[in-house]
Amino acid sequence: MNPKYVVPTLTFLIFLFAGPLTQSSSAHSISSSAHSIRDLTEQIKQNSANANAYFDRGQIYLEKGDYDNAIKIFTETIKLNPNHTKVYSLRGLAYHAKGDYDNAILDLTEAILLNPNDAGNYLSRGLAYKERDDKEKEDYDNALQDFAKAIALKSDFTEAYLKRGQAYHDKRDYKKAVADFTKLVELKPDDAHAYALRGGAYFKKGNYYRAVFDFTDAISLKPDYADAYAGRGQAYQLRSSKGDEERAFADFNKAIELDSNRAVAYAGRGRSYLFMGDHDKAIADLTQAIQLKPDDSNTHHAYFLRGFAYASKGDMERAQADRAKAEELENALENAQKKKD
Repeated sequence: MNPKYVVPTLTFLIFLFAGPLTQSSSAHSISSSAHSIRDLTEQIKQNSANANAYFDRGQIYLEKGDYDNAIKIFTETIKLNPNHTKVYSLRGLAYHAKGDYDNAILDLTEAILLNPNDAGNYLSRGLAYKERDDKEKEDYDNALQDFAKAIALKSDFTEAYLKRGQAYHDKRDYKKAVADFTKLVELKPDDAHAYALRGGAYFKKGNYYRAVFDFTDAISLKPDYADAYAGRGQAYQLRSSKGDEERAFADFNKAIELDSNRAVAYAGRGRSYLFMGDHDKAIADLTQAIQLKPDDSNTHHAYFLRGFAYASKGDMERAQADRAKAEELENALENAQKKKD
């Protein structure tokens, strides 16, 4: 999972699963965050069979990002009460956060066996399958099945539509990605990110007009949305209507103004400079894009364009080196994609 999304996703899932340990303990409604670890430790000392105290302490560790202690405490909780889904669910999240996808899947499968009607567990296991995809080719299909089950159980489950749409996007099934992101837009019409995601899927489908509309809606909702400006700039460049190159150039400038670390914006502006005939500025921007993401498989376009700029200046040695690097990264991208297809 992109590190940018790990914390918010886990926070959402922790909130989803947090609560009393047992169905009979409805009176035990005090949030774990209201307890200190010291208080809970004292309760455990007074009653070593107090499963609720173990559970609450585990939640605190999980929320603090102390995954090793969370796993340790949840394991103790399971020894005391082995038949409740929330313990397995949260320990699965802790394993996931550590990158231990095998144990995360085992725990979440146990949670599903104990309560097959909990949509959140399917979402969590689907995420673990998706992240484990580097090891097992079939995991992407398992992830899609789990996301579909989560949606079947909870038809307005926005997080499941989001993750399934992203999975379809990764598999280059852009038609299904658009359908899921459209549902996300319907459920969250004021969410700029939902429009930007659909805009990105339309862009990949080659529907640049619809992409421009969606990125524009995203910007209307969030005027400082750097990614949306960069995405719309790319769509303008490929739409190629009258004035689109100028609109693209303005969008890339705005994206860079908002976030100077957006490689895609430098690459797009570099392309604009290239077509303007300003090869030096094109090389400068494309070099910046490459420096920001030197080994990213998607950076092959920046190498290719910079190679063209070098060739236009007569620097054939650098041009050939860039074209070779572009081909190397493009091959890496294709090989990675084959695993998901």
